[in-house]
Amino acid sequence: MVNLREMKILRDIQAALARRFRDGCSYLSHEVRNQLFPQSMLLADLRERHPDSADEYDLMQTANGIVSDILKSVLDMAKWESGDMQVNKKFFLPESVFKSVRSYGVEAVKQWDGAVTFALNDDAVPPKTRIKADSTVLTQILTNLVSNSCKFTKAGRITVAASLDDQTLTVIVADTGRGVAEANLAKILKPFAQTRKASDQATGTGLGLPLTVKMVECGHGGTLVLESPGVGQGCRAIVRIPVEATEDVEVVPAPDPLDALWYDPAAIRTKDVLFCDDGAVNRKVTKKIIQRMGLTLDVRADGSDAVAAVDEGKTYVECQCTRSSV
Repeated sequence: MVNLREMKILRDIQAALARRFRDGCSYLSHEVRNQLFPQSMLLADLRERHPDSADEYDLMQTANGIVSDILKSVLDMAKWESGDMQVNKKFFLPESVFKSVRSYGVEAVKQWDGAVTFALNDDAVPPKTRIKADSTVLTQILTNLVSNSCKFTKAGRITVAASLDDQTLTVIVADTGRGVAEANLAKILKPFAQTRKASDQATGTGLGLPLTVKMVECGHGGTLVLESPGVGQGCRAIVRIPVEATEDVEVVPAPDPLDALWYDPAAIRTKDVLFCDDGAVNRKVTKKIIQRMGLTLDVRADGSDAVAAVDEGKTYVECQCTRSSV
């Protein structure tokens, strides 16, 4: 009983620390993004006005993008550790995931101008069998692993092999790249741990593999193991995820998330936009962007003021999402 009580206390402490880490990362992400957003908008504007300096502006935009990616990775890590990142497990045909990963891999190896080949083999997965998992997270897991292999495989091949056996999905991502020393195999699965040399062209934050581990372990109760014979001898990432498998479940196609990304400008050209932000620079930049679209803008600095504006009965824009407007 004493040991169980101590274990519970320890878990509670760990959970509290994870929540504090998540909250801190959320605050940091919010504040830094508030500064990056107006910078990105102004840089885009300056690039149009000064095309001779486009390369310099593009360099700054790239730097902003890298910072945003780092923030997103840190925040995602914090959410996984605190248990705040939820998975949505539904039955689906795994071939849909493998199709996305295959397309991603084929494009990713093009950076090496034909020196690296990519192949994905899912023949060991019955074609009509559906599995229950989070297809979006599973796709991210596999593309992360393929991306990692691409960074360190300048010549040779990258292969993905999938199999389904006894309610377990196994996917092996193997490459003939630089490989990893045995002493570093466990190290690179920890956040911010990197083994590359300063002269390496591959870039990263050291969060890709740790995040992938969280998606596998916390998201699906699976395992991720790295194997490598040594430096210069390639590497294998072995993912095993317990799944429910069946051939009898009818799957309702999920709505395409891209449908929410488009709107028809003509349908809202004469409408008002209500924008609320507590950052003065954000309000100024957004106002300029909205006005360029030919729309009128009602800017509020406080949430209560924005709610009051709606309560007053004023009608604001409602974007109609359509693909035909692209």
